[in-house]
Amino acid sequence: MVKLESDIAAEQATLDQLDERYNQAEVALAATQRSLAVTNSHIQTAAGRLVRDHKILASDAVQSYMSGTTSGAVSSLFAAPSDQNQIQDLYQRLGARQVSLVLNQVQSTEHALSSTRTRLLVEQRAESNDLRAADTARKRGELASKLFQATLRQAQRTLAAEFTMQLANHAIPSVGGQGGTAALSTGGQAQAPGLAAVQAAVQFLGVPYVWGGASMAGVDCSGLVMLAWAQAGVSLSHSAADQYLESTPVSLSNLEPGDLLFYDFGGTGIDHVVMYVGPTLDGQPTPYGIDTIIQAAYPGTTVSFEPFWAEGLVGAARP
Repeated sequence: MVKLESDIAAEQATLDQLDERYNQAEVALAATQRSLAVTNSHIQTAAGRLVRDHKILASDAVQSYMSGTTSGAVSSLFAAPSDQNQIQDLYQRLGARQVSLVLNQVQSTEHALSSTRTRLLVEQRAESNDLRAADTARKRGELASKLFQATLRQAQRTLAAEFTMQLANHAIPSVGGQGGTAALSTGGQAQAPGLAAVQAAVQFLGVPYVWGGASMAGVDCSGLVMLAWAQAGVSLSHSAADQYLESTPVSLSNLEPGDLLFYDFGGTGIDHVVMYVGPTLDGQPTPYGIDTIIQAAYPGTTVSFEPFWAEGLVGAARP
């Protein structure tokens, strides 16, 4: 189960990376498309200028040879001689040269812009391919994540059924330790940190059990203990086995509210933890008297008060 959850977390991290790659590809493609639009606009402007200058050149040539006059665009290039031959000579030496320079400049600009457009089109195709690849990878990641989640849910249902049977076999319905292999007794005056932890745990009554949960939306056994003791100013790991190592062992005859009871149901080490509440809470009797505990048991249940049971018990400890 731990490996499966780890695989799902890794798959989710990969999916997040794919989402980011897809988003970056979209941004790059949009930027290239904007650049391409600007370049196309410049090309159209240059092409329009080229057509206009061609028309001016043709008009001036016709006017010069047919009527002896020139248009305003070219006549400004000439001095003021009155001789027709001088005007024609100046036209050919100055006017034609100037328009030729403008023509070359426009053609050069158009060529540069065309090269830029070609480059941007190539980039756009490449970025479009990247976008499609990122989208495909993201969709595959989402599908893989769904398959992992489905596998996890099936595994959780199987373990929940097994855990339910274990709890049913281990639970002691009687009060005061009767019918079990161990009896509990309090160790005198309750300590403030333990009472604070119990009060915090009580706030989670009715919250559903969630694998790996550690919030009001859902908690697991060690998540409940971790959050409750955090309110008492004590930091514990989100692991029943680690919480046992982080606490000081106490005897069952010396329990105080807030102490923890650790269990090994699978035979491979500590895999469950509950919190001892005791016979009273806020001056009122608790549901199971001296045997009262509070726990997040297994999927399908909510945080609740339960009676102490002894089978599978590893020991008690105080954070």
